[in-house]
Amino acid sequence: MNIKAVCLDDMTVMSSLLQDSIFNPMFMHYEANKNELHMLVNRFCWEAGPAIGDERKNEKIYSRSYCGVHIPNVAKVRTNRRIQPTHYPSIFSLLTISFDRGKMRFIFSGGFELVVNCDTPSIYLADAHEPWPTKKIPRHHHNT
Repeated sequence: MNIKAVCLDDMTVMSSLLQDSIFNPMFMHYEANKNELHMLVNRFCWEAGPAIGDERKNEKIYSRSYCGVHIPNVAKVRTNRRIQPTHYPSIFSLLTISFDRGKMRFIFSGGFELVVNCDTPSIYLADAHEPWPTKKIPRHHHNT
């Protein structure tokens, strides 16, 4: 997968493609002198759908891929909580991405939020590896 988002409608698609990606802040790099943010995530490939595994067990096989995320024209990056290197491995699951008034917000599990100040909703996604199989599908638990 190699895709680019350049408008709000594209951001909705990008958010769905990156939903349930596993993110470790250790694999994020902000190049202030180039105004670029780079991240590596472990992306659940929702667009691939399930394949059939062992039919006797009614098993479904899904896929994941390492994915590079690039955001250009970044003025500032901040988080809602400080993460110390001693906290690694701190991993979070991406819930959604939004863009409003020059701020791209990445909302993760556990209340972690990454806010990227940028002029436009530009974001590039490129799978960095061939997808590999997984039997685990992300579950979303909702309190009612």
